[in-house]
Amino acid sequence: MSCTFLSEHKITTWYTVPSLLSFIALKGALETTNLSHLKRLLFAGEVFPTAHLIKLAELLTDTDLYNLYGPTETNVCCYWQVDRKCLQAGQTIPIGHAAGNAKLTIDAETGELAVNSLNNFSGYWQQGKLQPLNTDYYSTGDKASINQAGEYLYHGRLDRMLKCSGYRVEPAEIEQCINQLDNIQSCAVVGIKDLTSGQRPAAALALKNDANLADTIKPLRQSLAPYMQPCKFIVLDALPSLSNGKTDYQAVQSLFK
Repeated sequence: MSCTFLSEHKITTWYTVPSLLSFIALKGALETTNLSHLKRLLFAGEVFPTAHLIKLAELLTDTDLYNLYGPTETNVCCYWQVDRKCLQAGQTIPIGHAAGNAKLTIDAETGELAVNSLNNFSGYWQQGKLQPLNTDYYSTGDKASINQAGEYLYHGRLDRMLKCSGYRVEPAEIEQCINQLDNIQSCAVVGIKDLTSGQRPAAALALKNDANLADTIKPLRQSLAPYMQPCKFIVLDALPSLSNGKTDYQAVQSLFK
């Protein structure tokens, strides 16, 4: 969907993914497109780079922005109405507060978020019959925490966790840091095998305006610990994506084989 379509059809509410909104914020000609009818914009499905959200919020000053969170098994169970005053480059965007009377808990040991809501699924359909969940709480596999304002924060998938030189490394944290750099359009971090340290992070990047890779990533030397520094970088015109618009991490992984 293009900004022209939104304008011509006077769309008032749009629900989409951050990848598309990041592209529109950077290259969608929002400055010259009349989107006065767009009252609310909802996004979900992946992390929205803070710098790109700040840009979008500055261009759509009269549009309410909402960050939604929820696995398929729970539907939306958490939301945050974007508070423009709280947006700061380098800081994680909250997923906010429980939605629809959902109950949320965080495992004290692993940091995994679990959800109990009326929207929780009944179970998985396997071999011609329902395999029930058999618990009130669905374990999301996502790592979360609560900030000082009482808002939930998302820290990535536990099953994407890397073990680098004895340290547990969350790729989403590296992505967040890279996305704050100038001239970064989007990035994806995966783990590759390393004979001495087990795994090392590797990053696929899409740069803005034919930027120089070496100059762009230079600040990472100061902002990331040595064991979190990507050992390889690949520059792409755009990150591979799934049919739903989310980043295709399996495709990214295959680029480093």
